[in-house]
Amino acid sequence: MSRGGSRIKDRYREAIWKGKVTIANGIVRKVTRMCPDDVHPEEAHWIGTSGDVHFKSSTSGDADGLVLEVEWLDRISGSISVEGSIEGYVKVRNRATVLGLTGQVGDPLAPNPYRHAPGFQLSTSMDSMDTSGHGVVKQLGGADLFVALEPIAAPGSLPREVEGSVDLPTGEGAVWLSATQSDGAKVWTSPIFFSYAS
Repeated sequence: MSRGGSRIKDRYREAIWKGKVTIANGIVRKVTRMCPDDVHPEEAHWIGTSGDVHFKSSTSGDADGLVLEVEWLDRISGSISVEGSIEGYVKVRNRATVLGLTGQVGDPLAPNPYRHAPGFQLSTSMDSMDTSGHGVVKQLGGADLFVALEPIAAPGSLPREVEGSVDLPTGEGAVWLSATQSDGAKVWTSPIFFSYAS
């Protein structure tokens, strides 16, 4: 499960994600961050008493995600869903410095919701992911806000080299190639510039 993007293209663009992942007909055996080295004390995930995986994180244009290892009791009827809310950056400063008053502007313990995308919900069946070979992505507006449910391959099961072809339009331009690694992290090339005449 991954999510990312930012609310707006501005200094205060941060999107604060709070939500949970629910598994039907399966047991979550392990949860790890998509990028284990990217650790922030204010970001967390935990398994609740009902088996749901809860998370809290923030993105500012980047992507965060969780890798869930699930023991499926029945893959055909198994499903996965994610739901939650997106909150915005809370600017905290002392009003006394601006207006000569006491108190603060904004409260980080009770922030205002991001009104253009206050909530999200996405679900898919394991049967659908097994059949199609890929997951589902929901665009949430803002500056490329998204949430996705995607299957990942077992470590060591993907090839180290990939080859193929790309159809290029006539004229000049650039192409970027990207892929998803087995741990869910993204990899991409620098731009490859081309000049192609018919």
